[in-house]
Amino acid sequence: MNTGIPIRQLSELTGVAATTLRAWERRYGLLSPQRTSKGHRLYSQDDIALVNAVVVQLQSGMSISEAVRRQRQPEKTQPQDAPVESSAKNQWLTFQRRLLHAIGRFDEARLDACYNEALSQYPFGLVSEALIIPTLTSLGEQWQQRPNGIAEEHFFTVYLRNKLGARLHHETSRKHGRRLLIACLPGELHEIGVLLFTIEALGHGYRILYLGANAPLAILSAVAQKIDAAAIVLSGTTVPLNAIETQWPELEKNHRPLFIGGQFSTQHAAWIKQHHATPLGSDTRKAIDTLLRISPPHQQATS
Repeated sequence: MNTGIPIRQLSELTGVAATTLRAWERRYGLLSPQRTSKGHRLYSQDDIALVNAVVVQLQSGMSISEAVRRQRQPEKTQPQDAPVESSAKNQWLTFQRRLLHAIGRFDEARLDACYNEALSQYPFGLVSEALIIPTLTSLGEQWQQRPNGIAEEHFFTVYLRNKLGARLHHETSRKHGRRLLIACLPGELHEIGVLLFTIEALGHGYRILYLGANAPLAILSAVAQKIDAAAIVLSGTTVPLNAIETQWPELEKNHRPLFIGGQFSTQHAAWIKQHHATPLGSDTRKAIDTLLRISPPHQQATS
């Protein structure tokens, strides 16, 4: 009888998308799952540990090829070896140049090819951290120096919103974990950062109800109760605190965990803690770790 966990569960436990796991198996021979009679992959506890080890190495700056080599041939890795970072750094710089070139030409096909290639090799969170955010930063810093700078920034932002929105729509219906209510703070119109966080949360097994930009706080408690949300997650960048203070009392009556992320949570961390919420900051990886610790995607077993 076959035993093991399906690829969906391996994906949720490690935060690596199933498409990426299959690519690692196909391209690098990293995983050798059992197969059910119907051909479905089944993975072991050793596979979970292996994928987690690769993810740690990728986050430390290794390329996927080097991380896989070190896992498959640990005897060839000497203790005195310095971390292999240059190849990964060069690869991310190459990805960034390709993205910026495609954006400068308003070439969605090339943009799509580069984006999908990165996602086929690396976990979404790392693609977000090492490629998407640096590219957005570069566009934001250089738009005044380029004739079409504003149009390029809008082109890439709309592209990302469409891609992330489609992924959110597709993935939400396939999840079985506890539900999060996610929205932008009142007055917040920038969605890309919170969408990147939302997709990463989906990858860890949460179900999501996403309400988007400029959400009135007064409506959130009733919505959270209606969908039986495990927690409410809000995000903001330069929203003024006084725009939140007047609407906060109604939301504070909510008995679910409250989280606030983005630049707003860094600037007003003390206020957030005083008002019975948890600041998540702007680092998506750390924010996800905090969310997983306080409000995990699956109900904890009780004795």
